[in-house]
Amino acid sequence: MPDVFINSCEYPVNAENILELYYISNIKPDDISSFTTVYGINLYTEEGAHPSYEAFIKRNEPYLITLLNLNKIVKADCRSKKVFLFENQMVFSHMCEALAGMPVSMICTSGQMKTASLILIDLLCQSDCRLYYSGDIDPEGINIADKVIARDPLHIIPWRLSSEDYELSISNEGLDESRIKKLEKVQDDRFQEVIEALRNKKRAGYQELLIDFMLYDIKENIADLIEL
Repeated sequence: MPDVFINSCEYPVNAENILELYYISNIKPDDISSFTTVYGINLYTEEGAHPSYEAFIKRNEPYLITLLNLNKIVKADCRSKKVFLFENQMVFSHMCEALAGMPVSMICTSGQMKTASLILIDLLCQSDCRLYYSGDIDPEGINIADKVIARDPLHIIPWRLSSEDYELSISNEGLDESRIKKLEKVQDDRFQEVIEALRNKKRAGYQELLIDFMLYDIKENIADLIEL
């Protein structure tokens, strides 16, 4: 059966893909349930910087953005031109507290990518920001990372997802063959070493165990913007 394309996209295979297709086709069936959580990212309408999100930034607080909020957003950017993406909500919350007041920009995707997260990521790439994506080092996490990075491999970079990071984050949770088989879908060659490690160890790695390393990375990346 030949591939079917709508608006130059492959036919959607799940609810979130359908919602993304609706969005780019200017159809708005549900623009509330898809959301992303953000810290330190400037959002702009045709009139300029959105005042509500600027207030959250000044107060050093994270904020939710839904597809409805994104309807009138024409640009997303940040001071450092570097954005750190976290799959895990707990890790994101810890980073918001640990880095409060610093010129850092972050997104929490909360596991599987929602359309709101993808639209915001695309806007940041269009502003020539570099996005560093980190998640759990297990078959599901690597597949999510692979799909996100494939949207714009020049701007989106795997972060703390190497075989060395896997050794630092490894847990006692075993991986059965059905989960390991999911690694066959991964396309990006940069994941081959960690995929091999996962196949050999057959255990999951968790993002929570890399918090201290990620904090160090972020502080190093924004060091030139921190006023001493």
